Amino acid sequence: MQLNATPQDIERTLDYCSDDIVYEHPAAKAKIEGKDKMRAGKASYLGLTKDAKYRVKILSSNRDVVIATVSRTFLSKEEDGSWKSGRRSNITVFEIEKGKIHRILDY
Repeated sequence: MQLNATPQDIERTLDYCSDDIVYEHPAAKAKIEGKDKMRAGKASYLGLTKDAKYRVKILSSNRDVVIATVSRTFLSKEEDGSWKSGRRSNITVFEIEKGKIHRILDY
């Protein structure tokens, strides 16, 4: 989503994911399945934020699951071209299979 992010940046993030990656956000009723849909979704947000800062705290982990709180602040591009401060915080669960992220759940 960052202002200067490129399609190559998206590919680098997808390298960590299995081909059949699933992203779910139950509160938003969102479910995205597969790298192609993830790629398209990420590409549609390129350049819409800047100055993002992340804070990740791992709550629990083992070989197959990582549970973390993820907090971020950013500037979000408005329709008129101005930038507005934003923030999000959630719990994210990463499920791992064969060394790749297979499922991401955002709460």
